[in-house]
Amino acid sequence: MNSLRPWQGTILAVLFYLLAVYATFSAIAAGFGVSLLGMISGSMVAGVEGGEQAAGLVTGLLSGLGIFFAATILIGALISYFFGRGFWIGKHWPITLTVIFGGIALLLALSGMDLASILITGVPVVLAVSIWKHPFYNRVKHA
Repeated sequence: MNSLRPWQGTILAVLFYLLAVYATFSAIAAGFGVSLLGMISGSMVAGVEGGEQAAGLVTGLLSGLGIFFAATILIGALISYFFGRGFWIGKHWPITLTVIFGGIALLLALSGMDLASILITGVPVVLAVSIWKHPFYNRVKHA
């Protein structure tokens, strides 16, 4: 019985780890960018006659929106990390979820007929389907 991780699982784990790192940096950029936009637009509104109160509102809303975007992207980064960890240690649940949600994304990409989107969404689905029955991901634990 081959209990070594298949190369497809290693590639999927590395892809999800890289996605987690990319999403983390994207969250930092989104939070900083939208918050900076809030500060700049708040100062512009404050320059208008009678805009002091509106400036505080605009700055607060856009800064809060930036923090919301950053938090949402960080949640995605955390989910990607757990997917990568699941592929790395040999769990079956990330394969199932990758096939389900990746299949939905692949169908949406096929409706748009964009080759890059089809490849980006299709490759992880094909890799996940190819390791569906691999013994490394289907170990039965006996007590």
